[in-house]
Amino acid sequence: MSTLFYLLKETFIISLMKRYYCLLFIVFLLGACKHRSVFHDDNITIINFAQKSHNNIEELLETDFIKLETCDNSLIGSYVAQIEAVKEKLFILTGGTHIKLLVFDVSGKFDCSIGNVGRGPGEYIVPISFSVNYNDNIISIVDIAQKKIINYNLDNYEFVTEKIMEYDSFCFEYFGNDKIVWKNANYRDKLSDWDFIVTDIEQNFFKKHIQRDFKTGYFTGPPKNIYKTNGHVYAYTQYNPIVYHFFNDDVVPVYQIKFGKHKMPPLDYLQKISAENNNFISTLTASNFISYYCVFDAVRTLSIFYSVSQNQYIGVFDKINKQLYHYSKDAFQDKLKIGEMERPVGIIDNYVVALIHPYYLLEKIEEGYVLDNRLYPLVSNSKADDNPFLFLFRFKEL
Repeated sequence: MSTLFYLLKETFIISLMKRYYCLLFIVFLLGACKHRSVFHDDNITIINFAQKSHNNIEELLETDFIKLETCDNSLIGSYVAQIEAVKEKLFILTGGTHIKLLVFDVSGKFDCSIGNVGRGPGEYIVPISFSVNYNDNIISIVDIAQKKIINYNLDNYEFVTEKIMEYDSFCFEYFGNDKIVWKNANYRDKLSDWDFIVTDIEQNFFKKHIQRDFKTGYFTGPPKNIYKTNGHVYAYTQYNPIVYHFFNDDVVPVYQIKFGKHKMPPLDYLQKISAENNNFISTLTASNFISYYCVFDAVRTLSIFYSVSQNQYIGVFDKINKQLYHYSKDAFQDKLKIGEMERPVGIIDNYVVALIHPYYLLEKIEEGYVLDNRLYPLVSNSKADDNPFLFLFRFKEL
């Protein structure tokens, strides 16, 4: 195992998979204000959090809830790495004490789990992300502990094959019919100057994209920062707030994110606090710079989540009306009357999806908090340690 993956296992993975409230995966979200400073410059949309005007986001968003069935084989726990809807099913990758890729139907009824923890064929130790290849009818799990990709059939969920990863990576996405886009996590060899690598299906090198200046063996950010929307592949990095569209053999910037008074950490600052490959995460988290951000991109709704000095924010961008709404986490939760949500983790049917744990809601009710009326019957039929509810939100249809 390379030095990078040793560092990941010791400083990123163990903390990530065993403890949700770790510094490497900061839960972030949402000072209530709408922004109009969104404009187009050729092909790039600049989204700026600087300007403020008040609006009622609860009147603009369509929301829903899904209660996930709780049984011995479907336990999720406190950490979820990724959620996606695949073939009318909900695929949920969990971590911590409940490492599994779980399958539920769209109503929340448990179907089955895919694979098992172990070191044998078709087994994983630290599954950190997954991707779907509809052409070959497989779902692929990235196991960074064993540095391999494990493929399962999308119809019967049986193990198909596995391959050693030729590149250090947390995630990838299938690109077209014959290519893969990888997030490059290597920071020492000749490819370390690049954030993304494109290969063919057999992992033969094809092209490198997006030059990077900051190299480190420690990483913040979501487990998967490469995603698909409407069949198109997009990607972003933690210290360069631009979302890129992978198009044919090229890469085009489509969104540039500006955080108003909040700033990304400068290169010289990052190099100083990470000198000699020191673990800089706690220092960055305590600073006044943005320590974490992530993007969830549906057909109409684009959500950007970020954290500064452990304060959490969310921006929700209406791609049709070109309007941006920006909130603190507390303000967002209170306006939508959802009690307390965890970090968003995916997209389902063009909704952004986050988790709400029953024990949060039970505590809120005892405190006299007024919830969305749809939550009361879900809570009344739940125990404190039941699986979380899924909270879904998107802009209303015109």
